[in-house]
Amino acid sequence: MVEKVKVGFSLPKDLVEEFRRFVVAKYKGYKRGDFSWEVEQALRNWIALHTDAQIDAMAKKPNPPASVDRVFHQVKVWMEREYGCGLEKGGHISRRLLERAIAAVRGSDPRTIKKWIRLFHDFGLIKPLTAGVWEFL
Repeated sequence: MVEKVKVGFSLPKDLVEEFRRFVVAKYKGYKRGDFSWEVEQALRNWIALHTDAQIDAMAKKPNPPASVDRVFHQVKVWMEREYGCGLEKGGHISRRLLERAIAAVRGSDPRTIKKWIRLFHDFGLIKPLTAGVWEFL
């Protein structure tokens, strides 16, 4: 049997109530240990998610070839010129704007746009945050 420890901490009341409703709905009722089990699973998933992210961050990224780096620079310059936004490391940009910049620099064929986004991502120049937002690395 796994040794358990009682932990005390404070959470927003509405979050706890929402969590309780979720657990009761998931199990169609309540029995002893359901809340603890779900909290344990949530923490294990959170740790696994962040551990993977840390390992990925520590992995050495390959340097992009000169051709990819040059196009990435052209895309950034175009966005700064057209929209006046500074694209620093950690900056966020909508996928739509990224696609528009690539189309202006390299051509508007959807395959071309998809190719350059994939190359930028593969070489660690950008990463997706959501379906419509990318982050500059």
